[in-house]
Amino acid sequence: MDRRPGLASAQEHAAQYLWRNMTAIAQLNDSIFYFGELGMQEYETAALMTGLLEDGGFRVERGIAGFPTGFCATFGSGGPVIALHTEYDSNPDNSQQAGVVEPKPIVEGAPGHCEGHNCNAAVLISSSLAVKSAMAAFGLKGTLKVFGAPAEEQLVSRPYYVRDGYFDDVDAAFAPHVGSEFGCGYGLIQSALISAIFTFHGETAHAGVAPWKGRRAPNPN
Repeated sequence: MDRRPGLASAQEHAAQYLWRNMTAIAQLNDSIFYFGELGMQEYETAALMTGLLEDGGFRVERGIAGFPTGFCATFGSGGPVIALHTEYDSNPDNSQQAGVVEPKPIVEGAPGHCEGHNCNAAVLISSSLAVKSAMAAFGLKGTLKVFGAPAEEQLVSRPYYVRDGYFDDVDAAFAPHVGSEFGCGYGLIQSALISAIFTFHGETAHAGVAPWKGRRAPNPN
């Protein structure tokens, strides 16, 4: 356990902030759920999230890296620089009534949040505001950067944030996501896309015309 003076009190402050605001956090979660906006179209969702952050004392930069529904909200100054980032896009044809286990769309054929990105976004905003409140109350040094990453399902925005230098000064980055258990991991995990080149050393052949010409790669002879 970390014994630095005041840290436990700051953690308790953040936890109490969340408990006091749990009704508002649930409403945020439900609002994003019912918006159900597809990637690159999360206008209502982004406006709600950035509005809450701005009202909470963050400096908000909207439309970063050319994405109209992307944003970076900042609080504090100096190091360490901690980043929180999340997604909030829905999936096509995933409209689903809340609390129902069998397929039952709210609107037939409409998009919806069956992967729980509405929860991710609500957790991000609420935790960011709670940490900011603790930083202000206890004079904690450092910078908190909050990123909204649209179109996560299409693997679109985050690489461009890196390209444009938004993570150059970041010491550690955290991302929330729903899962089967309550926990955390670290390192290079949950990689949605990995670039790779494969070289085939065998010989292709038409299966119906000349299959005997085919040679498998491990032993082409």
